[in-house]
Amino acid sequence: MKLLLSVSFMLLSAIMLAQPYPVQHDSTHTFYAEVGLGLAVPQGSFKYSYDGENEGFATTGINVILSAKTYKNDFFGLKYRANIMINPADASIHERADADSYTIKKVGKWVNVFYGFGPIFYHSFENSLFEFSLLGGFISSTRPTIYYRYFDPTGLMYYEFRMNGGYGLGLGFMPELSYSVKMNETLSLKFYVNYVYAKSKVTYKLFGGSYDNNTGLNYIGDQEQRLKLQSLNGGLCFVILL
Repeated sequence: MKLLLSVSFMLLSAIMLAQPYPVQHDSTHTFYAEVGLGLAVPQGSFKYSYDGENEGFATTGINVILSAKTYKNDFFGLKYRANIMINPADASIHERADADSYTIKKVGKWVNVFYGFGPIFYHSFENSLFEFSLLGGFISSTRPTIYYRYFDPTGLMYYEFRMNGGYGLGLGFMPELSYSVKMNETLSLKFYVNYVYAKSKVTYKLFGGSYDNNTGLNYIGDQEQRLKLQSLNGGLCFVILL
């Protein structure tokens, strides 16, 4: 939250120093596309904490944004956004007591995609633009796959336990602050910071099996996880006049 307030202060300072950016309104059926890349920093119980409450064990990853928007008048517009957050999970997620020095553990990544739609409120300057948007929608969550492979002292693998990455849907919202600088008639560069909050229920499948008779993995059962997905994201994107 301190980072979000700091970024907001920098954006407001930039506005006061900037000069006015004519925006083409929807009367001309003008649309803009946004493509960007930044950091996705987990928050709350979703992030990994050595001595805190861990629901997601998520660490800092990347944020990819894909948007389409249009301006309706001098201060209001609409935006559709796919906000993709890819976060590695800490290696300590779902520790097993029977793991030893001959056990290999692999941990995958969280892939969360927020699909949102909502209003934009903006103020334009000569060569720059300040925006605030508030999007509501749903989030698609894919949990990291985790597997343990057990070896004997000779290096022969005799057992594998796997937690396949579960999939779930939930509802959420995303406020965003951004500041754009015009580069030419069709292209702008935008700095953005947003915060995704969503609740999700993820179901994943458990498999285990012995490799001494080549029977492969057997289905053990399902596990369900409910969690709050929170992520502070920020980066740069290109805004393209279509």
